[in-house]
Amino acid sequence: MIAVATMNSRERLIMSLGHKEPDRVPVDLGGVSVSLIHKNSHKALAEYLGINNPVEKIHNMMTMCVYIDERIKERFKADVELIQPGKPDEWELVIDKENGKWTDDWGVVYKKPEGVMFYEWDRQPLQNASEISDIEKYKMPDVEDPGRYRGLREKVREIYENTGKAMLVNSAYGIWEQTMTIRGLQNSLMDLAGNKKFAEYLAEKLLDWLLRYYDIMLGLVGEYVQVVKMDDDLGFKSGPLMSPDIYRKIYKPRHKKVIDFIRSKTDAKIFIHSDGSIYDFIPDFIELGIDIINPVEVTAVNMESDRLKKEFGKYISFWGGGCDNKILEEGTPNQVEEEVKKRINDFAKDGGFIFGSIHCIQPFVSPENIGALFDSAYKYGRYS
Repeated sequence: MIAVATMNSRERLIMSLGHKEPDRVPVDLGGVSVSLIHKNSHKALAEYLGINNPVEKIHNMMTMCVYIDERIKERFKADVELIQPGKPDEWELVIDKENGKWTDDWGVVYKKPEGVMFYEWDRQPLQNASEISDIEKYKMPDVEDPGRYRGLREKVREIYENTGKAMLVNSAYGIWEQTMTIRGLQNSLMDLAGNKKFAEYLAEKLLDWLLRYYDIMLGLVGEYVQVVKMDDDLGFKSGPLMSPDIYRKIYKPRHKKVIDFIRSKTDAKIFIHSDGSIYDFIPDFIELGIDIINPVEVTAVNMESDRLKKEFGKYISFWGGGCDNKILEEGTPNQVEEEVKKRINDFAKDGGFIFGSIHCIQPFVSPENIGALFDSAYKYGRYS
């Protein structure tokens, strides 16, 4: 049996996801696309820690979050490495300096409003679509583009063989999320109410693309990784984004196909990122065989940490949820420490908890609070 005192990150994560208590609560900082840091906060944090010339590589142009410098991850004892597909060869990022806009490989146009530190949707390729024939005419990007996968197997194998880090494979998108991205939120919700055939046809096309992505990606790295990520935001802070009945009719069967396919390719645990108040969907996630929910937005309706652990802790793991965003953004380091202590006390018993921020750390979070967040996780996250 492995001595608890000598566990590495991979062993620690596997044990916690098996609902057992390792040496300490595993920590995620940059191991998931939603646990990264905005470039401004990342730069300020590096300066605060005395780290010179931090590596700054944008992960997501929309949020302006960056991959985290390895020295910062080491300082805060991060356990998870993010395995991310690369840029497709057939697409280049070109920012129109005159109007601050750029277009992704799906044809979605983004803009940066004046005075804002991130981008938002400006125009979607299917925003004016109304018939299934419009979906047929829309050209999705090439899922097999070699740029997406170049060098990944070699990178993952090197991490697996030469480090003790755990690894998480990022998703390409969520079926519902990508529907909103290429169709628009209002149109997508209207489709669910009055144009269900259109919504289902688009969901099926996106499912086919996504399964092909997982087929290629997991064919390359599935034997080495510990977690595979799915996406689909189903909640506002105040409640479900769609009715559970609609979810069960349209998206749950397609989630099942994704999950069954991932299971056929790897023994890794399955993780779903879904923001907001998703309490009503958690029993569905458990029924589907999802192992982990994230980001655990603990101040959303019905998402109290003690309640979630009590009701669902035997069946699913919680990843994130380490600190109320408002406290992280506006509180003092002492308040952050007390908040971290509470969340660990609620979530950590019997394993099944990976500590992390609730979402990407925003540009107005002080480096002192970021330090308090992760130092407190280590201080209070040790199991006796």
